[in-house]
Amino acid sequence: GGLNKMKKIIFFFFLIIPKLEAASINDYEIEELVNDFIELIQTTNNTKQNIKYTIILEENPNAFINEKGILFITTGLLKYSPSYEAFMGVLAHEMGHIENYHIIKRIDSIKNLKSINKIGNVSAIASSILTKNANYLIQTMLANQVNIENYYSAFSREQEREADIYAIKTLNKLRLSPEPLIKFLQILEKKSFRQGMTEERFKFSSHPVYSERFDIIENISKEQIYTNYDDYDARFKFIKGKLFGFTELDNANIHKYLNGDYYDYSTAIILSRKGMLKESLILLNQLINKHPENIFLLETKAD
Repeated sequence: GGLNKMKKIIFFFFLIIPKLEAASINDYEIEELVNDFIELIQTTNNTKQNIKYTIILEENPNAFINEKGILFITTGLLKYSPSYEAFMGVLAHEMGHIENYHIIKRIDSIKNLKSINKIGNVSAIASSILTKNANYLIQTMLANQVNIENYYSAFSREQEREADIYAIKTLNKLRLSPEPLIKFLQILEKKSFRQGMTEERFKFSSHPVYSERFDIIENISKEQIYTNYDDYDARFKFIKGKLFGFTELDNANIHKYLNGDYYDYSTAIILSRKGMLKESLILLNQLINKHPENIFLLETKAD
């Protein structure tokens, strides 16, 4: 009985759960803007690493680097970033991981920890077989896993601080205000707490608690006259408008995130998706006349 129970437990621990792949999207307008941001950040920091990235269709605002060093950017990050400055701050943070070789360090650390974990688990299995105590196996394997998670979490948190510092120093060099990034982090903080996250649980998170991140921004940010890149601002907001238009059922809540021409752009797309083509084209034609330099409005009209 005890041995059979132990076999079932071992099988459970080594189950392979298939990874869920989010849908990636190819959009020239988004890619052109992201490329410009990456080039600006690299030129500012005098770095030349080849940054590979993928845009994924995901409502949750997020950006992360996988084990192959590929940057993933969600459409939710583009939709809900308050401005291009906030988006660029997040982008610089993730590029900070790449520039500081954090991925290589993480992989090496995890390999070492997995080896230690395997040795500990083999010892636990042997002890359980000798004592016929399956409960001992469960407790020991879970204890090993918790210790590794705690160690890895602490290791990652230092990297997150480094990436935060890299991002703020980049914004300083570009003479961009950190306020939009602070605003965005405050939005994410409220969202985390609504979903049940507490400061106590943040102890086991790889990211520093939000109060600490705000301190990093405040301590490193420079008081200076900030530059406003009008071209980036307009391009970023039109992309937001397009994404809201293609991912929302109606325009009831879009005014919280967009106004003016950018709100009209999202509304025009929603109208076309509902089959109200005449109303959609009226709005689009007005936007095309106001922004003749924006070729992507013509592309949307053609679609």
